[in-house]
Amino acid sequence: MSRLIFILVVTAGSVILGYGIRVAIMRLFGAAPDALHDISKRGKQFAFLLLFPFSICISFWKLAPPHGPLLMLPVLGAAGTIAGAFAAWLMIRIFGTPPRQAGSLFVCGMSSNFGILGGFVCFVLLGDDGFYASQLFNAFVPIMFFAFGFPLSGMIGRGQRGFPRLDSSLLKDFASAAVPLAAMVLGTLLSTLDLPVPTIAMRLSDFAIPATSGILGLAIGATLYLSSIHRYFQEIGLVLVVKMLAIPLVVVPLAMVSGLDSVMGGVPMTAAVLLSFMPVAFVATIPPAIYGFDLDLANACWLVSTAVFVVLFPVATWVVP
Repeated sequence: MSRLIFILVVTAGSVILGYGIRVAIMRLFGAAPDALHDISKRGKQFAFLLLFPFSICISFWKLAPPHGPLLMLPVLGAAGTIAGAFAAWLMIRIFGTPPRQAGSLFVCGMSSNFGILGGFVCFVLLGDDGFYASQLFNAFVPIMFFAFGFPLSGMIGRGQRGFPRLDSSLLKDFASAAVPLAAMVLGTLLSTLDLPVPTIAMRLSDFAIPATSGILGLAIGATLYLSSIHRYFQEIGLVLVVKMLAIPLVVVPLAMVSGLDSVMGGVPMTAAVLLSFMPVAFVATIPPAIYGFDLDLANACWLVSTAVFVVLFPVATWVVP
């Protein structure tokens, strides 16, 4: 129960606190100052580009390089991402979603919060092995999203058909996506060299994992607006079907036949099941901002899917020892 409370406080509590700070500032000054948005942006950069990669590097440094069934974890993450993208595209076609909303719906279906929220949940419930498994699961996902998800969403959002075109404006974001992957490579190299992990580094990593989720929650809550949710009930419902049904239907059976239950006490298997139910990742709000399609829809899908995950999450603790 204490682990569950800790996860809920860090994930939901940080967003609520950030939102409360924004509301209080607006009541004092009449509007949210530009400095608040700047602080929010810098907080996201600090968490995603420093704390998160540091935790990944230490995790891969402490454990042996992946081998055997563990090599299936990146494949499962990629399969879940493809399943989410395909299911979202299929629903767009079935329901005739207008292009501007279709682009947002597609990226929300494709992007799942495997890395940060998933990593935090697996760390708290399953320990270092769980965090390690979650980052292996997420290894290919950022590159897939920025290399293929961005141009595909741009094509769908403009109502275009044919082969998607890569946009040079993506290079900066693509480089950011490569930072966690570089941290995995560095950690694996240090592990291969049999260099001891400094005790202080391990303790800092144990702090950095929940701190990453907490800082991101504060930063997101500080710039969050709730007024647009009621306009997107159908689209939000479709995204929830993708996250809670389509992706698990692909990932869980593959995990069951991959031999993950035979290594590390079955932790990778449990991690894969938990990760298959992750909500929309906040990175889904980037393509709408770049391409000019419905950003309010992407924000609403992120918020509601995360809220649903938080509400349903206690059920997941039943499968964790």
